[in-house]
Amino acid sequence: CATFENLLMSANPSLFLHLVKIGVQPLLVAMPWLQFGFVGLLEVEQILHLWDRVIGYDDPCVLALLAVAVFMVRSEAIMACNMPTEVCSILMEGTRLRVVPLLQMILFSDGDKRG
Repeated sequence: CATFENLLMSANPSLFLHLVKIGVQPLLVAMPWLQFGFVGLLEVEQILHLWDRVIGYDDPCVLALLAVAVFMVRSEAIMACNMPTEVCSILMEGTRLRVVPLLQMILFSDGDKRG
């Protein structure tokens, strides 16, 4: 949980502050993803890709990285929201999310977070 919050705050402090300002606690949104390994958000094939990386790297921090990447890739839409329900509906849509590109974006970006 701390890894997720620290990464999100350092990757995009304005996004984090905007979420808190409108009454959304990012960790409460990401907690089910972290707890259940993104089951319910990602398609089955993407969950398998994710768990290949978690097991391969032997590090559950991969889950936190992916959670931050989901927030980052949706940051433009989130910044346009003023209601917590709008943010939640944006973040709970995961059918088009692809694990490997999102992880690459968060790990290897040079500041460009568009994905």
